[in-house]
Amino acid sequence: MKKLLPLFLLITSVTTFAGEGGDYKVVGESVKATAQSYMAAYEQRNVDKVASFYTDKSTYQDAGYASVQKLNGSTGEEGSYCEAVPTGKAAIKEKLQKSMAEIKDLRFETRSNFFVGRLAVYTLNVTATVPMKDLPPLTANIDMIVVLEIENNKVLSHTSLSDMEKAMQLMAEHRRTYSSTN
Repeated sequence: MKKLLPLFLLITSVTTFAGEGGDYKVVGESVKATAQSYMAAYEQRNVDKVASFYTDKSTYQDAGYASVQKLNGSTGEEGSYCEAVPTGKAAIKEKLQKSMAEIKDLRFETRSNFFVGRLAVYTLNVTATVPMKDLPPLTANIDMIVVLEIENNKVLSHTSLSDMEKAMQLMAEHRRTYSSTN
């Protein structure tokens, strides 16, 4: 009897949360399907396919990097990651093409995901070989969270948050290592 009590409580709480008819939805299947297709294209670096999920009002923001740049005094000039968040399919596609051209070796591994309402949240592990001014490229491995807002099978917003503290530490270590060898 004691072993059945936790199972009974779980079933009771799920049934209560689901509402009387058991039809309370936390997320629509189209949100999941859209997010999964989008993230598959994103992980494959298929910019054309990724762009097909955007509308003319969609936004794309690498919030972690922009926040670090602002903290370090960037004024958001054109070409910096602090400039205005690209809005619309064409602007986002252009930004992604530029980023992916600069970072040749970029791999994403989905660690977990969950869905709430119109939101899809992914935790990723990202491995990238990034160019560094006057230094050999740096291969780094960092964690990232991606939050997607989805409606009518379209991505209204994509917000990335990366472990920029670790990225900056890796860059500083790379600079020190390279400096000490030359």
